[in-house]
Amino acid sequence: MQVSQYKRTQFTHLVVTGFLLGMLGPVCPASAEVKRYQLERSTYDVYTPSAYSAAKEWPVVFAFHWSTGRSTSMMSLWKEAAERHGFLLVAPNSRHRMRWSRKDATAVQGMLGAVLGHYSVDLGRVYATGFSSGANFTYRMLLENPGVFRAIGPFGGRLLSRSGEYEAFDQTSNTRVCVFHGTRDKTIPHKHARRARMRLRAQGFEVIERDYRQGHWLRRGYAEEMWQCLNGRPVDGES
Repeated sequence: MQVSQYKRTQFTHLVVTGFLLGMLGPVCPASAEVKRYQLERSTYDVYTPSAYSAAKEWPVVFAFHWSTGRSTSMMSLWKEAAERHGFLLVAPNSRHRMRWSRKDATAVQGMLGAVLGHYSVDLGRVYATGFSSGANFTYRMLLENPGVFRAIGPFGGRLLSRSGEYEAFDQTSNTRVCVFHGTRDKTIPHKHARRARMRLRAQGFEVIERDYRQGHWLRRGYAEEMWQCLNGRPVDGES
């Protein structure tokens, strides 16, 4: 896949940010493992599949936990899929257990920079997903890092933004947004999924809808279904 000059500039900025923030770069292991790293007051876990080799480029999924969860929660949900399908998995922790903050957004940019700088990453297959407050944060990361994520997958979240925040996006970039939601969700009602889909489509995003007859919880098989949507079908020469 050809990566635009704009996108390359964004990735370069993130890599530099990661080093300037004093990130300790992960050492690429020869077998599958989870390792924890720290960036100032923030921590994140990285899972590297057993087949990892720097000889080729690998997809990466950033997974953001819900308000009462932690990075270990996302690791337990996603690790099997990461091993089966062959992608790097990064699960950050929010500084405050009940919410994701602007400081978290800055920290995740540093984490992005470190992962891109130290692993062999396919720049056209950088993804993000999250549940509940982590889904809200996933939307935020997309809007604050235009051109970085090929696709995002919020499950049970709200799109909290103003229309002006979309101006940095090129409608030809074909950014995919997988909006998953429970139709019986009373914590974050399904209407928020409908609104997000309408707003994103109006701005030129490729939106994939998936509704479930359930409330505010993650269904069994969530990671597998979300991965299939994030990775998606080939678009514009993507393999």
